[in-house]
Amino acid sequence: MSILVDFTDADVSVLIKILKRIDSDITITSDVINEGSHQLIKTAIKLADEYLTGDENFGNIITVREAGFHVYAAEQDRFGWLVGAIRLKRGTLYFG
Repeated sequence: MSILVDFTDADVSVLIKILKRIDSDITITSDVINEGSHQLIKTAIKLADEYLTGDENFGNIITVREAGFHVYAAEQDRFGWLVGAIRLKRGTLYFG
């Protein structure tokens, strides 16, 4: 099955739909979900980078959390998040 996303029309709701698909449809063999994996995972990472990084996107983080996904700083310094993470049922997706 091919998943095409037109990023010009994408928003955080598309990211949430993809995260739900990853949780239910994708076979994952590791706790760490990375870019070298399925195309849907690559798309999720790209959208997370776009919609969950930067101070202006904090509302999007809240939206993803309200959809049932734990979004948190996997690594941070005194200036803020260096690496973000989304905890899924099947593993953790890192972005940023």
